[in-house]
Amino acid sequence: MIQAIRRTTIFRFSPFADNLIASYQRSYAAMFDATIPEEAKVLRQYYDHREALQPDDTPIMSDLVMAYDAADRPDYVTQMPLRPLQFFNSLGVAQLYLMDFLRSDLNEFPFENFRKKNLFRRMVGRQSEDYNFLLDTSDLPLFFHARKWDVPVIFLVAAAGEIPVAVNLCDDGNLHVSCPDRYSQQVQAAALAAGFETGDFTICSRYSICYLKH
Repeated sequence: MIQAIRRTTIFRFSPFADNLIASYQRSYAAMFDATIPEEAKVLRQYYDHREALQPDDTPIMSDLVMAYDAADRPDYVTQMPLRPLQFFNSLGVAQLYLMDFLRSDLNEFPFENFRKKNLFRRMVGRQSEDYNFLLDTSDLPLFFHARKWDVPVIFLVAAAGEIPVAVNLCDDGNLHVSCPDRYSQQVQAAALAAGFETGDFTICSRYSICYLKH
């Protein structure tokens, strides 16, 4: 099940998503100069949530990275989409918000092939940039192996459950995890139980789909 939902609704329902997306937008927006018209236009168009609706200064752990030690690319393609299912299930998360940290059109998400793109469009129809999606964890494999680089590919934020947690897929094919500090040990345990290698950002220099043989 995939259901369209307004970004503003997600931010009202989920203080964690509200503060997480705002922190990412502030970080990336700092690279732009609002006095330059072209850059100011980018800020207006894409940076819609630089301030949280429900500000919360709870410390967030965001330096955990989960990587799958694949033997080759076919192994990664087969196994990697299954690992997050185990990770979220062990944390009691059954539904997720699918989000870009920017206000962007997810109908134009860079799926790895037209089959996935067409399947997604059949499932959700056409939606504006103001909508993101609520989905079941079983729909996760659809969004792996995207053709997008240099910024977080996509965010998956727990929509319900006791542990607020989010992952974003990077262009190395690894998952960067964010959660309140007080849950970091439970999240680390869930990652290991799901068969991930874990570490900080430097783990991406050891585990990357770029290194895998076809």
